[in-house]
Amino acid sequence: MTKRAMTKSAVLAIATTLTLGPAIALATPTKMTYTGPVDVTPIKDVMHNSGMLKDHAVVLEGFLVKQISADTYMLSDGVDEVKVELDDDIRFNKAITPETRLRLYGEVEGGLTPEVEIDKVEFL
Repeated sequence: MTKRAMTKSAVLAIATTLTLGPAIALATPTKMTYTGPVDVTPIKDVMHNSGMLKDHAVVLEGFLVKQISADTYMLSDGVDEVKVELDDDIRFNKAITPETRLRLYGEVEGGLTPEVEIDKVEFL
């Protein structure tokens, strides 16, 4: 191999590493596990204060008691219910029943009947 071919190969290798390295690092999700307290919003607060909580991040806990559409459910805490819509990228590694207790992270969309857009779900 000539000196020029080796230099060209080295430059190409360095350029590829500099280009792909950050992309690979950012594409690899890091999973943080937190086991401390979480500030949970009661469903009644979402239902009665949806105007104030509109576009506000909330953490809800309860049970998915009814499926309304492919990605929309009713979440109950045993007293109150609110409609939740799960992001398309949420996948479960086990079946969910109405007895499966969940913690859902999302954002309130206000209106006459408030709905919460869910970004993340944890099994409790």
